[in-house]
Amino acid sequence: MFLGIHLEKPKSRFSETLSYSKGVPVAPDIGCGGSAKEAIALLKSQNGVLNKDRLVKLTYGPKRPNIEKFTPHWAKMDSKVLCFDGIIKETVADWPSETHRIHYVKVYYYLENDTLRVVEPEIPNSTLCQGTLLRRDHYLHPSGKRNYSWKDLNIGNDLNIHGKEIHLIDCDAWTRQYLTDSGIEMRDPVSRPNDPHTEMKKNMSRRKEYRKEGGDGASLLNFYKNEGKVLKFYGIWKNDPQRPPAVRRIVLKYYLVDDTLAVFENYPPSSGWGPLLSVLQGPMDVASSGGSFMTLIRRQRVLLDRPKDVEKLPCYLEPRDTDDITWIKPEHLKTGEDLKILGKTFFLGKADEFTRHYYREHFGIELLQIEIMEKPKPLPCKIIPPHGIGKYEETLQDCFKPYDQPPKRIHHPIRPMPAEIVNTVLRFAAKMDTPRDTERIRRFTISFFMEDDTVKIHEEQVPNSGFGSGTFLKRCRLKKEVEGKVAKGAYYEAKDFYIGAKIKANGCAFILTDADFLVFKFMENHPEIYTDVCAEDQRKLADIANGRKELSNAEKMLLLEQLRNAVVLNYGCSAYPIEAIPDLGSGLAFKNNVLEKLYSGHLPIPIELLEKLVEAFAFEERTNVDEMKTFLLVSLGHKKDHYASH
Repeated sequence: MFLGIHLEKPKSRFSETLSYSKGVPVAPDIGCGGSAKEAIALLKSQNGVLNKDRLVKLTYGPKRPNIEKFTPHWAKMDSKVLCFDGIIKETVADWPSETHRIHYVKVYYYLENDTLRVVEPEIPNSTLCQGTLLRRDHYLHPSGKRNYSWKDLNIGNDLNIHGKEIHLIDCDAWTRQYLTDSGIEMRDPVSRPNDPHTEMKKNMSRRKEYRKEGGDGASLLNFYKNEGKVLKFYGIWKNDPQRPPAVRRIVLKYYLVDDTLAVFENYPPSSGWGPLLSVLQGPMDVASSGGSFMTLIRRQRVLLDRPKDVEKLPCYLEPRDTDDITWIKPEHLKTGEDLKILGKTFFLGKADEFTRHYYREHFGIELLQIEIMEKPKPLPCKIIPPHGIGKYEETLQDCFKPYDQPPKRIHHPIRPMPAEIVNTVLRFAAKMDTPRDTERIRRFTISFFMEDDTVKIHEEQVPNSGFGSGTFLKRCRLKKEVEGKVAKGAYYEAKDFYIGAKIKANGCAFILTDADFLVFKFMENHPEIYTDVCAEDQRKLADIANGRKELSNAEKMLLLEQLRNAVVLNYGCSAYPIEAIPDLGSGLAFKNNVLEKLYSGHLPIPIELLEKLVEAFAFEERTNVDEMKTFLLVSLGHKKDHYASH
């Protein structure tokens, strides 16, 4: 190498045709990059005959490799499910018959997407909500790092999913074969534990062997011999304490074909019992007495002595020997004797012609024929009707005589009667004597007319009481009660009406609480009528009963002065605008409602004085609005005349 030029590099632009090797001529190489041997071999191969495989390969190229078809994992495992049998043990609290309950479940593991599903098969009459317990999904392993896989499933393993511990006890054959081929050693199946609840249901639902009724009457000979033959007895039902005067007639039928009997009750015509209770099972002929029938005891075999024989009846697990049981037979039925059937006592009095002939032929006895007569009913006592049209005296007069006759005029015990007494009407305020709070607030005015000793009661309107005003009792003579009973010919008189007296009318009791001025004056002028009461004492008693405490003139002036000073101080000497005064209404109103209206009016009066004003005119939680409003207008600088306009 000199100055970057390779001096010894041969020129390869043209191939050499002649060459010597160690002074000996050597055949030259043919072609660029090839040897003569290769060229000769190529010529020989071209000149040679090609075989079939070589020809196909040279024509179509080399064969494609046989690539196996790819199938995904989910397609390979489609419809392949691992099935295990498991149990869930549930603890039962507060139940003495069982402490736990076993649920049999099926665990399905789907290999296509590694999901899991738990199903509880439905059991008839289990009284449990069964079906899908855990829907198909991925469930987390208790380790918290992965989900459950098929490697976690084996007999004897426990699956803890959502607080439910599932114990695997068995699997099907395909599941065992698949897991064994996958390298998992499968354990032996575990026996299924018994569920206490299911065992109890099985014991309750075991097949019972019922006895079939039958006996001598079930034989074919007895059927041909006694078909259609019935013994018929007539009697009465003795033990009916509800209707002692009535006779409950019965018809007893004994069927010889199967030794059964039935009892029918015979209702007499127009008794009022038959049409409502006529429930007849099967055909029933009417007796000679007529009437309608009702089945009292249905057709059945009846024990002769039920309290003793009922314990001898065999159960379904006991032998069927019934020789020691006595059923009612024809020899036990006789007229003139009592017969007890299912707790009911019957007396047999008569029998029909066939029955008498049957007993005469088979038993050699003659049945007695006893006619049962009904006790005569006492004649009803005629009473004066408690109702009528018009006055009581007119109704009573109609009961004594068949023709109309006006009652005699009522004469006053005091004769001669002055005109002052004849035209006098005594008016009293009253309230109802009742334990109900809703009726104690009702107010009444009782008027006594001295002209004919009549009484009228009028109910007053009380706001928000729920009762309207109107006539409570029309004017009439009011009968008087003596020792809790209405006495004959006793009526209320003027001397019975005084403060504190109790008057009874229309079934209600009233207490007289107040009277008008005329009543007190009448008591003073006529001491011969009111011999036991004093007018002055009556006034004091009325004030006490009504809770009235009338203000003296000094107290009224003091209260008025306090109200007026408050108005002058807060508003001035001028009169307060009457339009600004709230509407308080009229009559009697509840004290709290009046106070609320006064507060809402923003009057120039302190709250303490307003409460004192309302309390001064209050009575039984109600305030006399008219008197209080007059007093209020004067304190606000107005005259009493403004009250009417307001």
